[in-house]
Amino acid sequence: GSNNGDVNIDEWNQLAMKDVADGQYESAIMRFSRVLEWQKAQHGNLHPAVASAFHNLGTVHAKLASTLPDGSVGEQQAHQLALQHFQAAARTARDSLSPEHPNVAVSLVRIGFLLLQSKQYENAVITFEEALRIRKLAYGPKHGLVANLYNNLGVCLMHLGQFEDARQALDE
Repeated sequence: GSNNGDVNIDEWNQLAMKDVADGQYESAIMRFSRVLEWQKAQHGNLHPAVASAFHNLGTVHAKLASTLPDGSVGEQQAHQLALQHFQAAARTARDSLSPEHPNVAVSLVRIGFLLLQSKQYENAVITFEEALRIRKLAYGPKHGLVANLYNNLGVCLMHLGQFEDARQALDE
């Protein structure tokens, strides 16, 4: 592969972001995949920049999934890849920063949404609860990012028929 000396990772990241903004998801995936390879080569597997690259790939796959017909093979594959990349991002952030770092919660929230979309409500609840625990530690109980998570949690609990718990979460 390329040696990192003649590669501007930030430039590739910017080009990939522009691809995403332009709806050029295949090109963005290719560019973000290269960025991930270069970040791993430069920093090793456990580094916040690697977590960020995984998260960016998850984001593009999720956006791609949302453009494909519901329930189609392509949509399911893109959804699965998004989930895998967000899980890798959460793991890498947890192991390279700390289990309580807000970046971990960012990826967990994205995982929670994907689980919610695919009607895996129990797993979504567990994921949102972990993100909530981290965000309460990082920002305090009254922060907007904490309030949003109570809302997500309430939606999942309603789907599970746990209406009393859902009402409590939505009231938080």
